[in-house]
Amino acid sequence: MNSKRFEYACMGFTVHMLTVVGSTLHNLKLDGSDVDMKGVFVWDKEVLFGLDKPQDTLEYKNTDEKEWSKLVKELNKSFNLKLEDEDDFTLFEAKKFTLSALKNDSNMLDMLWSKPFYTTCLFKKNFLDNRKLFLNSEMAKSRFRGMSQNCLKLGKKLNKPKDLAKSLQMLYSLEFLLKNKDFNPVLEENKRLEVLEVKKGLVSSEKVEQKYTQLNEKVDFLYEKTKPFESDKKLVNSLLVDLVLNYHHHK
Repeated sequence: MNSKRFEYACMGFTVHMLTVVGSTLHNLKLDGSDVDMKGVFVWDKEVLFGLDKPQDTLEYKNTDEKEWSKLVKELNKSFNLKLEDEDDFTLFEAKKFTLSALKNDSNMLDMLWSKPFYTTCLFKKNFLDNRKLFLNSEMAKSRFRGMSQNCLKLGKKLNKPKDLAKSLQMLYSLEFLLKNKDFNPVLEENKRLEVLEVKKGLVSSEKVEQKYTQLNEKVDFLYEKTKPFESDKKLVNSLLVDLVLNYHHHK
């Protein structure tokens, strides 16, 4: 096992994957864009089976300031990173990550389809090499379309090109998923450039909304045309159990 163990508030855990997501992964990064980093971890068995309910996410906004700062320093040292305490960085407990991925949360799919700079052999074998098991056409349609709609509303209300761009990006990603029964965090080049123009504020909200309506109609057509496909929850569950049990066996 090539896992690395850390502690938060005297509770031990092991990191199984770290990766960069967000605009860097999507190849939509602008000057000044933050680097969004996420990871997956497993609590020690003493934490999992103890009386206290452990957190299922660790990030700056939901942790003790001193304990988080201490953890960030250890992570920087171990993985040769340059994280600041308030950076956009989140660690998801393995079960939380798995449940959210099965719901086709776009952030979790991004993680599964990214190129991690650190991963344990077991996490790669169980999760990254089996990532298509998580895809669900109905769930993806609901989650992606809901986020797209919210981003469009927010972008129009607050005049935020970033959110307007996200609304189109989500629908293009959903279109690809339904058409190919696969996922890709990087859009096709012509679509990527289109979304980038919106993100730069070079396209009016009216034109974005027109495109949004067209894409929604296209997604509806694809969804009706495509044979439904579901996540393999039973197999994914066994892979999660195997990850946790194998870690504790080798610890």
